[in-house]
Amino acid sequence: MGWSAGTKAKLKNAEIPRDVLTAEILLNEHKDLAADIQAHKPKYARHWLMLNHIPC
Repeated sequence: MGWSAGTKAKLKNAEIPRDVLTAEILLNEHKDLAADIQAHKPKYARHWLMLNHIPC
């Protein structure tokens, strides 16, 4: 499984916290995932630009 597929799977896992401790854990996981997405963003932006400039 590639990075993007793993990230999508994590995003689809919509666990609803039942207490404050679980909410804090999920919030920290969300922040970590957001940082990981931002770190990969330049790479995927370059690929997106290249794909949009390929003549059909």
